[in-house]
Amino acid sequence: MIVIVTAIDAYAQEDRRFLVAMGQAEIVRFSSGAAAVDFAAHNEVALALVDSEVGDMPLAACIAALRTSRPGEMRPVVAISARREEDFVLGLISAGCCGLVVRPFDPQALERHVAQGLRMSAKGAALQATVNQAQGLMAEGRFEDAIDVLSLTVGEDEDMAEVLFFKGCKFLMEKRWSDA
Repeated sequence: MIVIVTAIDAYAQEDRRFLVAMGQAEIVRFSSGAAAVDFAAHNEVALALVDSEVGDMPLAACIAALRTSRPGEMRPVVAISARREEDFVLGLISAGCCGLVVRPFDPQALERHVAQGLRMSAKGAALQATVNQAQGLMAEGRFEDAIDVLSLTVGEDEDMAEVLFFKGCKFLMEKRWSDA
């Protein structure tokens, strides 16, 4: 399920049309950040698309609340905003935003960030399954097997994480906010 959070009806309709064109069918919209966070705390959310026009809380606070609404779950949040100031963008990144699309947006930029967020969500589910498998092995007393399962996962992600981290830092230094 994808959650759209915006107080502006025209933005919600535009975002929904775009997501439907991408093949997404389960979409729910909230005009209140608090309502979206409450929903996310009780439901599986693959991705949240949050507009800077959230009336009841600052965008960064909404992002942080959505990301932490269900501990242990990967909760990617993509922000859409017309604002481009460095402090604003860094605040969104600090809150845990996985992507920023600057409005008016290029549809390809939004598609790229949504697809990346959905991949992150799927990866989080796969990682949780691996952790569950390791916990099961530990419960059986098979500690070496559990370590092997977890070591394989960490080894696969470590190189990619380093590459993406430095790539993101480079984009930040170049003030390429949408790419970072």
